[in-house]
Amino acid sequence: KKWRLVMFDIPMKFTKAREALRYHLKALNFLQFQKSAWIYPYPCEDEIIYIADFFGIGKFVEILVIDSITRDDKFKKYFHLS
Repeated sequence: KKWRLVMFDIPMKFTKAREALRYHLKALNFLQFQKSAWIYPYPCEDEIIYIADFFGIGKFVEILVIDSITRDDKFKKYFHLS
């Protein structure tokens, strides 16, 4: 019952890697929280670290595990948790 928030600040010279990361986040059914922040309600740390390292951008990606989000109704609805 925790949220995973994947955040990244990837330099422009890694544009293709950033696009690849976004593609994989969408494919894994993450929901865009903000421009460079994506949310997911299930354990995913290993997959995200693997993808980021594969594309050489691991040092620009952070994964936060958080207990709650204010006004999380839309996220719960998206993930069919309510």
